[in-house]
Amino acid sequence: MINLSGILFALKAHAPAILTIGGTVTMLGGAVIGVKQTLTVDEILNEYSDNVKKIEDAHNGLLDTSRPYTEEEYKKDKWIQRRKTGWGLIKHYALPAGMLIVGTGMVLKGHGMNTNRIIGLGAALTAKEASEKHLVDGVISEFGKEAYDKIRNGLIEVTDVEDVVDEETGEYTTKKETSIVPGSSAIDDCDIWFSENTCETFRPGQLLVNVNFLKRVQSDQTSRLTLRKDGIVSELDVARAIGYVPMTKEEKQKMIVRGWNRNDPESDHFIDLGIIDRSTGEPFPWINNRADGYPLRFNSTYLYKKAGK
Repeated sequence: MINLSGILFALKAHAPAILTIGGTVTMLGGAVIGVKQTLTVDEILNEYSDNVKKIEDAHNGLLDTSRPYTEEEYKKDKWIQRRKTGWGLIKHYALPAGMLIVGTGMVLKGHGMNTNRIIGLGAALTAKEASEKHLVDGVISEFGKEAYDKIRNGLIEVTDVEDVVDEETGEYTTKKETSIVPGSSAIDDCDIWFSENTCETFRPGQLLVNVNFLKRVQSDQTSRLTLRKDGIVSELDVARAIGYVPMTKEEKQKMIVRGWNRNDPESDHFIDLGIIDRSTGEPFPWINNRADGYPLRFNSTYLYKKAGK
């Protein structure tokens, strides 16, 4: 079955390139046809010259006419010949001229769409960077740089307390041991919160069903990344595959500039949603303790490095 929505989405995504290429081809075709038409324009001009010569000869009495050739008839006949020749030239060059006009319009439209997209991407990146800076500054100011690093890297600090008995004295002492482990902190640094309220595909209380669904999305989108001609899958593509619902215009702008690029050596060539331990294929331990939803952290990068830096 033909995926019409996918075709329309691809056409919309590549519209600037399609318009620019199509417009350039149309302009070149118009130029070629115009040159070809110029080779036969002499027929129209020669006919005009012959008719004008006859009119001039009649006006100067060089032609034998049955009645006098008046000045009014002379001016009228010359005007008729000019109009006839002009209209003939317009029809002769109508096709190449129309192709040049249409082609130029297509190129300008494609250039305008591309410019608007670049401006939009730049604005989205600027807003994202400003938002991230505001968050970072706020966390560092409130909790300190060390705490922010732990939050940013998805780590939490765990302190184990144990009562130990001294065998010689029989006294109890408290032993504390602090360690850093992977976990989900109070401030979840996630790209999408996968829950009943945010994703229409989420199944409450069915961890295995949800995990298997996310595994399938990872696999399908990685295959798509491999098969797509441009080698690019955006976070917006993945969000739609997950069934993420509350996408505002700002969220879409942020997601469309991040993703995975098969041709970028700095980008992973697989899609990871941050819920599966790739070494075991099982959910991370802190996922098992969540009933309300799971934070998804994408292994994505900026798709447009120049705009993002």
